[in-house]
Order: sequence, then C-alpha cells, then structure tokens
Amino acid sequence: MLVRFSIMAVLAFCAQAIGQDPSTTTPKQGEGPAPSTPGPQLFVKERTVDMGRMREGDKVPAKFILENRGDAVLQIIEVSASCGCTVPRPLTDDEKKMEPGETLEVETEFNSTGRLGRQNKTVTVRSTDPAEPVMQLILTGEVVTIVEVLIDGRIQGTIPLKRTRVGERADVKIEVLPTDPGRTLEFTTAELRHDSLAYEIVPLAKDDRKGFEVVLSATTDAVPGPVSVGFQINGKIGDEGSGNHLRITGEIVGEISFLPTEIRQTAPMIRGSKLTPIKVRSESREPFELLSVTVDPNIAFEIKPHDEKIEYTIIPSIAEKAKSGPLGASFDIRTNSVSQPSIVVPIFVQVRPALESYPQAVFLRADKTDKPRHRVVKLESATRGPFEITAIDAGSPYLTAAQETTRVESEVGIRHVRIALSGEVPSGRHQATVRIMTNMADQPEVTVPVTIEAP
Repeated sequence: MLVRFSIMAVLAFCAQAIGQDPSTTTPKQGEGPAPSTPGPQLFVKERTVDMGRMREGDKVPAKFILENRGDAVLQIIEVSASCGCTVPRPLTDDEKKMEPGETLEVETEFNSTGRLGRQNKTVTVRSTDPAEPVMQLILTGEVVTIVEVLIDGRIQGTIPLKRTRVGERADVKIEVLPTDPGRTLEFTTAELRHDSLAYEIVPLAKDDRKGFEVVLSATTDAVPGPVSVGFQINGKIGDEGSGNHLRITGEIVGEISFLPTEIRQTAPMIRGSKLTPIKVRSESREPFELLSVTVDPNIAFEIKPHDEKIEYTIIPSIAEKAKSGPLGASFDIRTNSVSQPSIVVPIFVQVRPALESYPQAVFLRADKTDKPRHRVVKLESATRGPFEITAIDAGSPYLTAAQETTRVESEVGIRHVRIALSGEVPSGRHQATVRIMTNMADQPEVTVPVTIEAP
C-alpha cells in the first residue's frame, strides 16, 4: 500500500511538471522579460555600445536594437542625444510605431572632432512603455590623436611648472610620442612666448615608439613671479603634421620666494577682517631685510620676522576706516636682495558696509489692489554691534517713515523702519529717497530709494 502511494505521488508530480505553462517560468538574466508582457514594453539587450579607440576627427557609426516585447503597439516618441557630437538617425512615423515582437535599428554617429580622451555619451529614448518611458543608452569610446603628450606619465594639456628657481630646470617630464607603435615622430617647430622660459628638445625612444622629450627651464635672467602661458609644439609623422597646444602654469622663484602671488576675496568682508598672510622667504636660507612695505591705506598690515630674518610673514587686514565696496590694491615690498629687490602682490577684496538695509530699495503702489502700500526695511550692523537710529527723513510728501516701536528687537545690531504711503498720490511714477540717520561713526546715514506708482 505504501509503495503504491509513492508511485502515484511521483506520477502526479511528473504530470504537473510536464503540463506546466512555460510562460510562467522566470526568464534568464540578460534575456529580458517574456514576449507576452501586457501592454507595450521597450527592450534593448545591449544598452551600452563601446565604439573602441578612434582618431580625433573620425565620425564613428554605432547602433542600438530596440524591440517591443509587449502585447500592444509601442510608440517611440523621441530619440535624442546628450550633445551635438552624437546624432541619432531620424525615424519615420512608421518606424516609430512598433508592433508587438517588432525590432528596430537606431543608428547614431559620433563626431570625435575636438574631443580627446574617454567619451561617455547618452542616447535617450522616450516611448509609451509605461514601466520605463525614458530609457538611457550609452556610447563609450576613446578619442586619440596621432600624437600623445605625456606630462609626468599622464595625458593632459597643462604643464605644471610648479616652483622653478631662476636658472634651473623645471621638475616636470614632458614626453611627445606617436600614438601608434612602430612610428617615428619628428620635431619641427615650437612657439613659447615668454622671456623667462626656455626649452630644449631631446630625442626619446619608448615602447617601440620614437619621439622627443621637452625640457623646460627658467632662464638665468628670468623675472620671478607667476607664469601662465601657451606652448605650441609641432611635429610630423611621415608627411602628416601634428600640432599640440599646451599651457604652462606655475611660478618662477628667485632668491626670495613669496606666497600667495595674489590675494583675492570674493565674499564681502567687514572692517578688521584678516586676509591671507603673505610669506616671504629666502630660498638660499641667507638672511635678508624688508626695507619697506607699502599698500593702499584701506589695507592695514603687520610684519612678523621668523628664523633669524630668513622668512617674514605679512598679515594684511581690512582697515577700520576702509571705504565700502570693491577694493583693488597692491603690496609693494622692497628688499635688500640684489637679484630680487622688489615684490608686488595684488589684492582684490569687497568691503562690506557697516550698515546694510534689506531690501535695498522699496516699491509701493498707490491703488486699491493687493499691492503693498508699505514695506518694513531691516537695518543690520555688519558686526552685529549695537547702534541707534537718531533721525529719519521720508524725503517725500507722499511717504511716512518711522522706526517700528512695536517690534521686539530680539537681536543686537538690528533695527526696523516702516515706510508707508501717505495721503493721496498723484497719478504717475514718483521717486524718493528715505534717509535714515544713525549714531554709527563708520556709517552715519543709510539711504533707501523708493519708487511710488499711482494709476
């Protein structure tokens, strides 16, 4: 009896397995869903296409295969690319309408002109697929030229001069080689428009390629200071010429070095704020003297000598009586060095007003609409120090202006002024200026322009 039951169970299990609906099985990974998905469904097996390595200037075709794996018509709304260098083929109206099970090839062309290095471009397909109405497809590849320039072993367009001493060689390795093995690159010309820099061309053989190395140096009469200059290197492989435009950035350092080479602060600063310190030091570690340091009177500074006059620190700050607004100045530093008697460090800063109004201007409309007939202006001290409003002049018979006495001043250094329309205002646009007097010596008056518009 037990044996009969076991045989019957096995037969029932086999019958169930044989009769199972294959459409309910789980699809294998990478094959996508089964073709009987309800509604339209866009499927692309290869969503990333690698175009491989190409020469700069080549136009490389690529294609994606779209398939409708749903059981209803799929409408392709749009096929677009992430940049103008990648152009998908325009689709006809018939192609955009994909029946269930239908496939469609979407060809694209990548223009590599002006594009070097690794490339990742996106092709976007918008469709009526409810599950994925926007599908991202990727084109990858690498664009190379007939020549590659290796700077310290990496392909890049900027040569870091770093801090090169006058009369010494720059600590940077510049290799110019053919991209393809078995080729020879011949140097033809170079253009370097900087009197303080010189170059030397040295033959180079590397990895079955022949080219040359460029050796940069600062001339013996170089002027110390920052460097940013273009460098054009030309060569040829057989009859095919190649031009490579690079940029040299860094600093030429003399007997005395200084950092930073300029001080630039974009955010507004309050009076008394310290700026970036300037460090002036002897590269040879020989003692030297700062004979004089001069700068605009809106900038204050102190000097701290270090290490037996081998190094000095100049600490600049915004002077207490500095004028508000943008400020451009230069430190003129004189030394007793024969080779470097003068150092100039430019400064660009914004000085914040002692008092600021929010908003800085007011617009009022004299009609019966919901437009405001008054505005509250907040006055705030830049240092949050206490101050008082001593008087207010509305500046127009159509305005009243007064300090808000009902408002609780919960923060130090803040006061509020209410500006409102007064009486009948004649038709037209009127301009006025509200003057707010304070007890602050740095800014005894704040002005608020007011525009009044009456229909």
